[in-house]
Amino acid sequence: SIRGVKFDVRNLLFPAILSIASVSASEVYFLDEIDPARIEQGFGVARIGRCVDGGPIVMGGKVYAKGIGTHSVGLIELNLDGKADEFSAVVGGSDRMKGKYCGFEFKVQGDCKTLWSSGVMTSDSLPQPVSVKLAGVKKLMLRVEDGGNGISNDHANWADASIRYSGVAPKPGKTY
Repeated sequence: SIRGVKFDVRNLLFPAILSIASVSASEVYFLDEIDPARIEQGFGVARIGRCVDGGPIVMGGKVYAKGIGTHSVGLIELNLDGKADEFSAVVGGSDRMKGKYCGFEFKVQGDCKTLWSSGVMTSDSLPQPVSVKLAGVKKLMLRVEDGGNGISNDHANWADASIRYSGVAPKPGKTY
């Protein structure tokens, strides 16, 4: 008791616990969970946790254990039903293609609107971090477009790619 007032620590902690419990818990969906057969691309087969050529995902000298190795022209489509909060990734070209003729552009689109674009990159470009708010977005499309010079050597990676969401997990769109 303080100055004759009795208190119980539980009365102080209980409201704090309730306020923490009432905050909506976010979960994380990693793009590695997608079946590669659901990924459209202009060359080869998409690879989970690997570059499209089968080697590790290496961009800017850093090795990434999680991600998708793809190729232009590429598309990953996800149904979010308006329940996602944010998409994040690190995008870029494979270090194994450095100095080779290539060019590609990453785009994050929500409900047919471009929410983020990398601009044209090459395998010599530094990897770019991506963080896009997705509140209310129903359909997410992750694109790798040709940089205007054909699709040769366009080994493009979505590293550490994830979607933070509440409720129902994202679901892959079309099957190709």
